[in-house]
Amino acid sequence: MRLRSLQPPPATGKINVTPLIDVVMVLIVFYLMVGKLASDQSRVQLPAAAGTQTQADKGLILNLALDEQSGAARLTMEGAELPPEELATTLRARMPELERGVQQTPVSLRADKRLAYASVAPVVAACREAGLVSLRLVTVSNSGGGVP
Repeated sequence: MRLRSLQPPPATGKINVTPLIDVVMVLIVFYLMVGKLASDQSRVQLPAAAGTQTQADKGLILNLALDEQSGAARLTMEGAELPPEELATTLRARMPELERGVQQTPVSLRADKRLAYASVAPVVAACREAGLVSLRLVTVSNSGGGVP
């Protein structure tokens, strides 16, 4: 006679779940790290004035001032008043490197903050027409200092 044991017979096909648990844990850690990185990027506070400050005393300086009497914009280059229509030809004559498509002399535009963009746009367009590769727009930093 055969004796019965208290244990049921072993199953013939066992599934090993240890590798499955390992993969699930790696995925959990991966999603936690990606979630943390994604949430950190959403709280970036941008500076008030982007970029670095450069001194405007080097190169060519264009001043676009507001005329108090007429309310119109006055464009001056090196102290001489210049109509915006003649700016492109004056820049090409002043900077011969523009004909080769290279700009070696930095050009800075100082525009009065009280002017509307409609007064500044023709000056920027004339600079583009002259072939300028780079035009610096001079601003004042929030700390009260600024580029003269």
